[in-house]
Amino acid sequence: MSMDLLLLSNSTMPQSDYLEWTADDILTFVGDHKKVLFIPFAGVTLSHQAYTDKVQGALPSLEIKGVDDFEEPSSAVQWAESIFVGGGNTFALLNKLHTSGYFDLIKNAIQAGKRYVGWSAGSNVATCSIRTSNDMPIVCPPSFEGFNFFPIQINPHYTEAVVENHGGESRLDRLREFVALNEEPVLCIPEGVGVWVQGASLELKGKYASKMLQKNGRLVEIKHNQSYQIGALQAM
Repeated sequence: MSMDLLLLSNSTMPQSDYLEWTADDILTFVGDHKKVLFIPFAGVTLSHQAYTDKVQGALPSLEIKGVDDFEEPSSAVQWAESIFVGGGNTFALLNKLHTSGYFDLIKNAIQAGKRYVGWSAGSNVATCSIRTSNDMPIVCPPSFEGFNFFPIQINPHYTEAVVENHGGESRLDRLREFVALNEEPVLCIPEGVGVWVQGASLELKGKYASKMLQKNGRLVEIKHNQSYQIGALQAM
């Protein structure tokens, strides 16, 4: 099943405006599919309207509507040509997608050919599960399963930085715990990187390389601005 996805690590880079670093890629990806439904459920401390307005302000050439602009989820998804899912808390996002009735509607719409853009939490829910999110489980969704548009686990905001004199686990330590107990590899994408998926292939957009964390705990570099077959990455 061929799907068009743009899965971004983050929304904001230092000394840049909201979504500025990736705006050109988003507009190129969307193309003529400019009627956008924005899903704000991950923004726990923002109102739905405030979050939607923030995205519209960053992408003024698109027609962006939020969930509060429609009486029924089915009407919202039917109206949209593209669906954007913003970042925030991944567990709150997935839980609200289910309780609001949007989960199955969005899944069916993207599988039918509508375009999907997610960042941070919005990228996590596009994969097979949210088990490699960085977020605190502030609520318990019905399942950890995501939309499964993209068959590889993602860790957004990936960093190998460690805090001096801090005794807790590093990001890499925690991800190695995941691959030790699960079969799936993890695509670790640093800030400033997006995964552009077209059917069975992907390309990493941005200035930085990403890494694939394998079952054996080994990291393999995935270069940016280079095309890869998804099946080949899964087999690494």
